[in-house]
Amino acid sequence: IDEVLARVKREVGWFLYDSVQVKRAWPDLLSDLGPAAGVKLTPRCGDGYVQFNITSVNMEFSASTDTSNGGNLGFKIPFGPVAAGSKVGATLSQSVQNTLNQKITYLYKPPTLKDFEKVITQQTDFSDPAKFVQARQSAVILPMLNVLRDGIIKATQHFPCFHSLGQNDPDQKLTVSVGITKNVKAGGEVNFYLISAGANHDAKNNAANLITVSFRPINASLDAQMQQVR
Repeated sequence: IDEVLARVKREVGWFLYDSVQVKRAWPDLLSDLGPAAGVKLTPRCGDGYVQFNITSVNMEFSASTDTSNGGNLGFKIPFGPVAAGSKVGATLSQSVQNTLNQKITYLYKPPTLKDFEKVITQQTDFSDPAKFVQARQSAVILPMLNVLRDGIIKATQHFPCFHSLGQNDPDQKLTVSVGITKNVKAGGEVNFYLISAGANHDAKNNAANLITVSFRPINASLDAQMQQVR
């Protein structure tokens, strides 16, 4: 369980790292987010920068309580061992004998972008650029959050302008259904893969592994402009 939770926290940390880089490089990144190569994005709603704050990450995992030999040995999240280079789909029908099905729910409150920026240089996950890039290649949550944030930023070039959420408005949510694997030839690293309706996977036992990211996009420059108009 600790390995699975660590994987979630690691991907959220990678997203916060990306968010810090976006904040530091703004507005130069307008060129990267433009509608075409060499065409700079032209925001009409504020300066285009949208701070994407993750407020919480809720995890629901299928687990098993091992009752082998008549003793309660605790619960675990079952996953199939995957050898390096092998296909994921062939390992997901692993049966768990002498077990009782359980569901584990865990709510994780990540640091704010401001707090993360203060300690980013102390994090070992980001101190080795080569290792950092390699580890990100198997990410599942990270690319979805990056694409969603970039899409919200790109939308600032079109009217009408969307206001930031009010204090009493509920957080926005992104939920993904994942399977879990462990690579026995790569130091036992835990990885996620997305479950889709058309995939050739045994989704019956894995569909309950849900990760829900709650977030609040904030367009501070637009909010300030609207306050001046009022």
